[in-house]
Amino acid sequence: MNMTVAMNASAPKANLGGTIRSLWRYRLLSVPPLAAIPRIITKDERKTHKRAVRYAWQRAIASVIALALIVHFLVLPLDVVWLSLLRRFGV
Repeated sequence: MNMTVAMNASAPKANLGGTIRSLWRYRLLSVPPLAAIPRIITKDERKTHKRAVRYAWQRAIASVIALALIVHFLVLPLDVVWLSLLRRFGV
């Protein structure tokens, strides 16, 4: 019986895999950690993040342009849309 209790008590700590990456895993332990290592961001990670943000902006602008073209050619010409919006807002 003592062996079973010892095995069950150590099971949650064995499932951690040696690393604690979130607060809920930290709460599983009964002792505080010795140190906290901050996130280290490398130049490659910064470059990748900047590129992803730039591509997201480019996709957003391209989507707006594509939407305007679709409205212009399939729904209503943009000059008519513009004039009706000006009339609606009283400008």
